[in-house]
Amino acid sequence: GTVPTARLGSGTASSSTFLRGDSTFQSIATSPVSFFKVHNAVNTNAQSTGSNSWTNFISLTWTPSSANSKHIFMISVGGVRKSGTNTSVGIRHAAAVSGGSTYIYYPIKETGYSGGGDMDTNQVGYHHYFNQTHSGNQITLDVQFNSMQNQGTAAVKVNGDQAEIIVLEYISSDQ
Repeated sequence: GTVPTARLGSGTASSSTFLRGDSTFQSIATSPVSFFKVHNAVNTNAQSTGSNSWTNFISLTWTPSSANSKHIFMISVGGVRKSGTNTSVGIRHAAAVSGGSTYIYYPIKETGYSGGGDMDTNQVGYHHYFNQTHSGNQITLDVQFNSMQNQGTAAVKVNGDQAEIIVLEYISSDQ
C-alpha cells in the first residue's frame, strides 16, 4: 500500500520540498548559477593598406545566451608594421548589435611617428567591458586598421603572427 505524506513527517510535501532525517519537510534551497561562455575568432592572414579608410581584419559574431549577459572583449593583434615616413597604424574595434546602433571605441592602438621610418610592433593587446543592452540579439565585433596619415603602408599580422578576439560572456541565473 501507500503511506500518506502526513504520516511521514511534519510540514508540506511538494515538488519543492524534501523529507529530512528528522521527519520534517524542508524547502530546497537554490542559489544562482553563474558561468562564463567563451566565443573566439582567430585570423592569421597578413593584410596591408595604404589608405586611411578603416579596414576589417577580424570579426566575431555571436548570439548572447541571455539578454542580460555581460561581455568582456580581449583583442590581441600580432605583428603590426608601418613602413614609410609620415605614417602610423591605427587599430580600433566596433561592436554592433543587430537591430541597433553601432558602438565604436577609439583607438585600440596608434603606432608610428610622423617623419619616422619603418617600424614594427610585436604585439598589441586590448580589453573592453561591453555592457550595452542587446535584448538577446546577435552581436558583431569587428577589429579594424588603417594608415592614419594616408601615406606609406600599414600592415597587421606580419611575420606569421595572428589576430585573435576572445569574448567572455558572463551568464548568471539570477539576472
